[in-house]
Amino acid sequence: MIPIYEQVEGDEIGHRVNSFLRRFDELCAPATETESIEAGPIEAGDTNEGRAVAFAFFFYDSMNRGLRQIMGDEGVVDRLERLAAGALHLFYLHASKPKSIQRFNTEFLTALGAEAAVQLPCVVFFRYQQTAYHGQQAEDQPAIRDVAIAQIDNANLAHGFKELYGAITHYKAHEPNPAPELYRHLKWIEPTGPADSLEMVRAGLRRTLDQL
Repeated sequence: MIPIYEQVEGDEIGHRVNSFLRRFDELCAPATETESIEAGPIEAGDTNEGRAVAFAFFFYDSMNRGLRQIMGDEGVVDRLERLAAGALHLFYLHASKPKSIQRFNTEFLTALGAEAAVQLPCVVFFRYQQTAYHGQQAEDQPAIRDVAIAQIDNANLAHGFKELYGAITHYKAHEPNPAPELYRHLKWIEPTGPADSLEMVRAGLRRTLDQL
């Protein structure tokens, strides 16, 4: 089974771990002067070499029958793609083994600064901001930022997805999400500390994917 999928302009691209990591590295590679900014404006203080790349990782258990039915509805996937287009790189990652979920929490989320145990399905948002300063990241400009984790209520997946559409809209517009009490079927988990370097986040993601 191919555990990772990417939606690109209506096409579903399947990835195994190594091809996904190559794609991730490609997206995080320094931009040339002719490349456009893919996700939001460069903030004040960033250099001309900087750009923001935003990601949304949808972690789910394909053995969940209710979720599988919803994900099998092309309207759901198409709408998620339309919302993400031009602002977020959206990946779907299947994780059903207990060890893969454990690694997701202890390796990947910890590297993003989140310490709470998250249940699937959930979506992990973050931005990688390239802000080169003499070839290195400026200390006051963290590379990984804007981390947000939305856990979808398994008891009401249909309503959870409707709320997720709104959450994606807010996130890609660089707007803060509404107060958590306005979400009835999404549980927001905020990081408790800063994220690690891109290399550490990638390593945590790799250890998670190795267990898929």
